[in-house]
Amino acid sequence: METKKKIDNEILDSIRAHINSVPRVESHYVRASTSREFIDGGLSIAEMHRNYAKEQKSANKPEVNYDTYARIFNFEFNIGFFAPRKDQCDLCESYKNAEEKEKEKLENAYQLHLKEKN
Repeated sequence: METKKKIDNEILDSIRAHINSVPRVESHYVRASTSREFIDGGLSIAEMHRNYAKEQKSANKPEVNYDTYARIFNFEFNIGFFAPRKDQCDLCESYKNAEEKEKEKLENAYQLHLKEKN
């Protein structure tokens, strides 16, 4: 019979704290119908685990393997890695992708749009 090794609560808390430290973006259009949050910036669970492991090593603290990190991420958090396709607003996207001079022209409309969104 195989026995599972129990992971110390302090280590589990360090995983949760690391996941919570990653900035999230709220869904734009579908926020009324979902509580899911999204991580921007091209991260993946594997990349987050590598960052976590590096931080733990530099602080001389124990770390967990990828499977444990991924299990906590997947079962305790409601986070996705990209905004849904229907969640991409034309005004927000054009402002985000505009060059500086164009951004200056769009600034007032964009700020008004953000106020209306909230």
